[in-house]
Amino acid sequence: MSVSKEIIDAVAKMQSLDLSTATEDDIRNVLKMIDGTALLTTAFPKGASIARTRCVQDFYESKILYERDISYNPNADAVRIGRVNRDGQSVFYGVSLVGSSGSVLPRVVSFSETSTMVFDKSNDELEEYTVTGRWRAEETFNIVWFIHHQQFAQPDPHIAQLRAGYEAMLSRVPNYDDCVYVNEALAAEFAKDVPRGQGYGYGITSVIGKYLLEQLGCDAIGFPSVRAEGNGLNLAIHPRVLVSGKLKLEVVLVEHAYKFDKDVIAVPYLLCNQFHPDGKFIYEEQPLMTKAQLKQEILRSRDRKASS
Repeated sequence: MSVSKEIIDAVAKMQSLDLSTATEDDIRNVLKMIDGTALLTTAFPKGASIARTRCVQDFYESKILYERDISYNPNADAVRIGRVNRDGQSVFYGVSLVGSSGSVLPRVVSFSETSTMVFDKSNDELEEYTVTGRWRAEETFNIVWFIHHQQFAQPDPHIAQLRAGYEAMLSRVPNYDDCVYVNEALAAEFAKDVPRGQGYGYGITSVIGKYLLEQLGCDAIGFPSVRAEGNGLNLAIHPRVLVSGKLKLEVVLVEHAYKFDKDVIAVPYLLCNQFHPDGKFIYEEQPLMTKAQLKQEILRSRDRKASS
């Protein structure tokens, strides 16, 4: 790979930023040094779906009855920095259901992105409810991808397909090596595992997100799921895509999730595929398993794995 010294120096400067003290302008000034890099953009296909999950301790107390209760936060003033958004910038985060997601179901990826229980390392017995919505694309919209992190090159065939398409496109441009080098560096930023309470760690990706979604008018940004180790693709979507009707909520599934030792199981509790005229969910009850039944199901699952 023959990468220009200017690009190597610019990436090194980006990587050396102290994000705990760097301002938005500091980050922008560094990113300007790699401006002009070709990025992969594709269309999210009409008819394809996206999942988004919200996890709560008490389902009824949380009163999840409308789309707004599981969608993006419309109160931008209450939004804090995230992987692709700055303070005060509302973004709809979801998981793409397009293509294969390796050995991990996209619904499970969506669950793992929001659940605190899944990654609890204790042996405590825990319970929560997951509320997952599935939105269908009524029209296409564009996605800018950051999928060149080497760690996530293999798990998801869709990621491999996107990478191959991008590299084929770049083969026709003179600064191929510079573009790949920058994309790998940016993808590494999107793949960072940022501890809770240290939102400043999202400094670079959140500035990129604000620039692409707010200033350039891009519809969405896509990147591999960090919490699912690349087994799935996350999307950060500008709210205008939903407001314009390009995404329509079709189904809502409520599940009762239970953790016993290190194992987690989630079983259907309520299903909504019909809505009142005002948009309120019409839930159909599914048989709710007791705590003891959930534990037994986990133990049976362990036995099946041990005997296979």
